[in-house]
Amino acid sequence: MCVIIVAKSGIKVPMENLKAAWHSNSDGAGMSYIENGVVRIRKGFMKFEDFVDALRETPVDTDRMFHFRIATAGKVIPGICHPYPVEQNFKAMYATDMLTNMACAHNGVITWCNPPQATQATFSDSMSFISGYLYPLRHEIMTNTALQEMVKRSTSSKFAVMTAQGVITIGDFIELGGVYYSNSSWRGGYYCVSDAD
Repeated sequence: MCVIIVAKSGIKVPMENLKAAWHSNSDGAGMSYIENGVVRIRKGFMKFEDFVDALRETPVDTDRMFHFRIATAGKVIPGICHPYPVEQNFKAMYATDMLTNMACAHNGVITWCNPPQATQATFSDSMSFISGYLYPLRHEIMTNTALQEMVKRSTSSKFAVMTAQGVITIGDFIELGGVYYSNSSWRGGYYCVSDAD
């Protein structure tokens, strides 16, 4: 069920953990990082080698957010990979290389936002939640812990949200060596324990 990996400035994510995350979540990958005072999103990597090529161009001296997708809603296409810009319209969310003020990655399933066409839909539950619910909160979500808790409880999901000021995590992430993981699918056994893990 997807995995988000967050690395603070100067911290490298071990390559074996990125490989493990891809192995168990291979429906596409993406990343975001701070570039010249804004957030850059690069996503839609449908082969691990393409992700690694982009990773080589990604600065380490900034916060970074990575997402590896396993499709539960929305087609397996580059534009439905995470992270997404926090925008109201889906067209903006499909961009695979863009600059934005805020990016969001999601780990979980928000059943009340799921499209009825499941993995044949042209949008995902994540896109629906971001456009309809997170976008109106965009001015306060980074600093308002009550809003962060509300998002966590109402969705039973995990999120990473990035602006030019840095990245926050919502939900219980696993910290290891300064890197934060939304679940255990990055471990060498290539497994994802549960939705809550």
